[in-house]
Amino acid sequence: MSDHEEQPQTFLRYISHEIKTPLTSIIEGSRLLDKKLLGEMNQEQQEITNTLVRSSAELQRAIVNLLDYNCSLALKKVGWRTRLNLSQLIKHALSNNQLSIRQKQLAINTQLERCFVDVDHGQLLTVFDNLISNAIKHSPAHSTIKIKLDNIHSKEVCVLIEDQGLGIKEEDREFIFDPFYVGMQPRQSALKRTGLGLSIAKRYIDDHSDKLLLLKSLDGAVFKVTLPRN
Repeated sequence: MSDHEEQPQTFLRYISHEIKTPLTSIIEGSRLLDKKLLGEMNQEQQEITNTLVRSSAELQRAIVNLLDYNCSLALKKVGWRTRLNLSQLIKHALSNNQLSIRQKQLAINTQLERCFVDVDHGQLLTVFDNLISNAIKHSPAHSTIKIKLDNIHSKEVCVLIEDQGLGIKEEDREFIFDPFYVGMQPRQSALKRTGLGLSIAKRYIDDHSDKLLLLKSLDGAVFKVTLPRN
């Protein structure tokens, strides 16, 4: 990598690091308030606290995506592959997003079975973390997100992630995996998105020589990840 390419990546790492420390304090403080550990709140105070919790989580996600994108540019290859239970990996990604799921009171409908694949653990966790986060952002409150492992008894296993949002406009479909492309912003979001989550997921899946597709659907968005079965 040339010095010209290295400079913006070094700058991005530095800025992200500087933001993470104060952001951690904001997140922890807002969670203490949200859990009412510092006393009861009236309805207006609770609504403001909910906004603090949600917005700080979105900002943390944006920083993680920037760092992941920076890392994907630098590596340009799959790291060490390990055999892992795909169902457990998806459950791990869901646990990483529990706060956002609770905030919007979403139902998570999963159909997961024991299934092993050989992948880079960190990269594939980021893939499902970002796909689930994307589904949450575009889901209306009290709706359902469906996650299904399919075709697990053949040479390839498929993971389907479906939300009940407004879906993706036809004119946006060919661009959704492009870096920094945001398309239509979710109404519920207090922050502008970076447009990196899906781009990072696609890059990591491509590096594995696997497939990430946006399927046609009547309602919401449906993403399909295809991985070779071991």
